[in-house]
Amino acid sequence: MEFTVLLELGLKDLPPLIVKDTLSQLKEKSRLLFEKHSISYGKIATRGSSRRLVLWVERVASKQKDIVEKEAGPPKFVVFDSKGNLTEAGKKYLQAKKVEIEDIEVQKSQKGEYV
Repeated sequence: MEFTVLLELGLKDLPPLIVKDTLSQLKEKSRLLFEKHSISYGKIATRGSSRRLVLWVERVASKQKDIVEKEAGPPKFVVFDSKGNLTEAGKKYLQAKKVEIEDIEVQKSQKGEYV
Protein backbone atom coordinates (compact mmCIF):
# COMPACT_ATOMS: atom_id res chain seq x y z
CA MET A 1 0.00 0.00 0.00
CA GLU A 2 1.27 3.48 -0.85
CA PHE A 3 0.45 6.89 0.54
CA THR A 4 1.00 10.53 -0.30
CA VAL A 5 2.74 12.48 2.45
CA LEU A 6 2.30 16.20 3.00
CA LEU A 7 4.45 17.95 5.60
CA GLU A 8 3.81 21.63 6.23
CA LEU A 9 6.09 23.66 8.49
CA GLY A 10 4.97 27.04 9.76
CA LEU A 11 7.81 29.44 10.54
CA LYS A 12 8.06 32.80 12.25
CA ASP A 13 10.15 34.46 9.55
CA LEU A 14 12.80 32.74 7.46
CA PRO A 15 15.06 35.20 5.63
CA PRO A 16 13.85 35.22 2.00
CA LEU A 17 17.40 34.76 0.69
CA ILE A 18 17.68 31.27 2.19
CA VAL A 19 14.22 29.90 1.33
CA LYS A 20 15.37 28.32 -1.94
CA ASP A 21 18.38 26.64 -0.31
CA THR A 22 16.27 25.47 2.63
CA LEU A 23 13.72 23.86 0.30
CA SER A 24 16.53 22.14 -1.58
CA GLN A 25 17.96 20.79 1.68
CA LEU A 26 14.51 19.65 2.85
CA LYS A 27 14.06 17.68 -0.36
CA GLU A 28 17.55 16.12 -0.24
CA LYS A 29 17.41 15.25 3.48
CA SER A 30 13.98 13.67 3.00
CA ARG A 31 15.28 11.59 0.10
CA LEU A 32 18.25 10.42 2.18
CA LEU A 33 15.99 9.56 5.11
CA PHE A 34 13.68 7.41 2.96
CA GLU A 35 16.65 5.62 1.41
CA LYS A 36 18.43 5.09 4.74
CA HIS A 37 15.35 3.36 6.13
CA SER A 38 14.61 1.38 2.92
CA ILE A 39 11.25 3.05 2.32
CA SER A 40 10.31 3.33 -1.33
CA TYR A 41 8.88 6.61 -2.57
CA GLY A 42 8.00 8.44 -5.77
CA LYS A 43 8.24 12.10 -6.67
CA ILE A 44 9.36 14.58 -4.01
CA ALA A 45 8.34 18.21 -4.35
CA THR A 46 8.88 21.24 -2.14
CA ARG A 47 7.31 24.68 -2.07
CA GLY A 48 7.61 27.50 0.36
CA SER A 49 7.89 31.06 1.46
CA SER A 50 9.55 32.85 4.35
CA ARG A 51 6.68 31.75 6.62
CA ARG A 52 5.85 28.27 5.34
CA LEU A 53 7.73 25.23 3.95
CA VAL A 54 5.89 22.35 2.30
CA LEU A 55 7.18 18.87 1.46
CA TRP A 56 5.06 16.66 -0.81
CA VAL A 57 6.06 13.01 -1.36
CA GLU A 58 4.09 10.70 -3.63
CA ARG A 59 3.83 6.90 -3.48
CA VAL A 60 5.41 6.42 -0.04
CA ALA A 61 5.41 2.74 0.96
CA SER A 62 3.51 1.82 4.10
CA LYS A 63 6.43 -0.30 5.33
CA GLN A 64 10.12 -0.80 4.84
CA LYS A 65 11.48 -3.20 2.25
CA ASP A 66 12.35 -6.61 3.68
CA ILE A 67 16.04 -6.95 4.38
CA VAL A 68 17.80 -10.29 4.09
CA GLU A 69 21.16 -10.48 5.81
CA LYS A 70 23.73 -13.19 5.15
CA GLU A 71 26.63 -13.81 7.46
CA ALA A 72 29.49 -16.25 7.07
CA GLY A 73 29.54 -18.65 9.98
CA PRO A 74 31.82 -21.44 11.14
CA PRO A 75 32.88 -24.38 8.97
CA LYS A 76 30.23 -27.04 8.41
CA PHE A 77 32.17 -29.69 10.36
CA VAL A 78 32.02 -27.50 13.49
CA VAL A 79 28.22 -27.17 13.34
CA PHE A 80 27.30 -30.65 12.07
CA ASP A 81 28.84 -34.04 12.79
CA SER A 82 29.57 -36.66 10.11
CA LYS A 83 25.96 -37.93 10.32
CA GLY A 84 24.50 -34.45 9.80
CA ASN A 85 23.42 -33.98 13.42
CA LEU A 86 23.86 -30.67 15.19
CA THR A 87 26.95 -30.59 17.40
CA GLU A 88 27.17 -28.89 20.80
CA ALA A 89 29.16 -26.08 19.20
CA GLY A 90 26.45 -25.82 16.53
CA LYS A 91 23.75 -25.44 19.20
CA LYS A 92 25.72 -22.67 20.88
CA TYR A 93 26.25 -20.94 17.54
CA LEU A 94 22.50 -20.99 16.84
CA GLN A 95 21.75 -19.66 20.33
CA ALA A 96 24.34 -16.90 20.00
CA LYS A 97 22.91 -15.79 16.64
CA LYS A 98 19.29 -16.25 17.84
CA VAL A 99 18.35 -18.31 14.78
CA GLU A 100 16.74 -21.69 14.20
CA ILE A 101 18.38 -24.54 12.34
CA GLU A 102 15.96 -23.93 9.44
CA ASP A 103 17.39 -20.41 9.06
CA ILE A 104 20.92 -21.53 8.23
CA GLU A 105 22.29 -22.94 5.00
CA VAL A 106 25.59 -24.43 3.95
CA GLN A 107 27.57 -22.51 1.34
CA LYS A 108 30.59 -23.77 -0.56
CA SER A 109 33.67 -21.60 -0.89
CA GLN A 110 37.28 -22.06 -1.91
CA LYS A 111 38.14 -22.84 1.71
CA GLY A 112 35.42 -25.49 2.11
CA GLU A 113 31.83 -25.62 3.29
CA TYR A 114 30.61 -22.98 5.72
CA VAL A 115 27.34 -22.33 7.54
